[in-house]
Amino acid sequence: MEELIDKKVDGIALAPVDADRLRKVIDKAVDSGIPVVTFNTDAPESRRMCFVGQDLLTAGRVAGELMGELLDRKGKVLIITGFYENLGHRQRVQGFKEQIQRYFPDIEIIGIYENHDKPQEAYSISRKVLESCPKLKGIYVTAGGPFGVGQAIKDVGKGGIVKLICFDLLEETIQQILKERYGDKLIFWGGGVDTQRTLPFGSPGEVREEVNERCRIFGKGGGYVFSTIHNIQSKIPIENLMTMFQTVREFKL
Repeated sequence: MEELIDKKVDGIALAPVDADRLRKVIDKAVDSGIPVVTFNTDAPESRRMCFVGQDLLTAGRVAGELMGELLDRKGKVLIITGFYENLGHRQRVQGFKEQIQRYFPDIEIIGIYENHDKPQEAYSISRKVLESCPKLKGIYVTAGGPFGVGQAIKDVGKGGIVKLICFDLLEETIQQILKERYGDKLIFWGGGVDTQRTLPFGSPGEVREEVNERCRIFGKGGGYVFSTIHNIQSKIPIENLMTMFQTVREFKL
């Protein structure tokens, strides 16, 4: 950030991992006449122009509702988050906890662990808890690491027993573990087309190809709610939008 300020760039788009530590430097950029926009996770106490991204509290609440229904409203649940200091991760945890505590009093959250968005750390944490808590019924992952958790569930022989709810549809996670092994137990939401490259800058043919590929991967066996990866921007070519909608309709999810 300091380097960008010194270079007097025209604007900064930032995903602040630690909003509290970055607040002052964001304000410094604004004071220097550089507009700052946050995305993916916010720094609401700063003077940034705006935040573009998911309603993270609501996302956590939706995850909590899904977990409650998948567990038949009772059982023990583990939470694995990326970084404690990341506001977006904290909000996903907060929304999840609020939903569970308010509507599912018979579900117990047994712990919240940090995995630094690393699949191997997620694997080690979840395997240790799975082995020490045989009554564990669900794991909620707020950020990176679902591949490691899925592998741990498989390795301890709990596939189809322990429910996993996560974010971030990474290709290795989807194809290698989650969709192939647990596709009949999971709901996938999003990831339908890249809104930062393919949808705004690709041809209609490229949009069709990508949407078809994502629907094929996520939609196999059902359980997929199509939506874009991020918010659709205002200057997307209308022919690309129409191609996206038409392709999804033809796929018949």
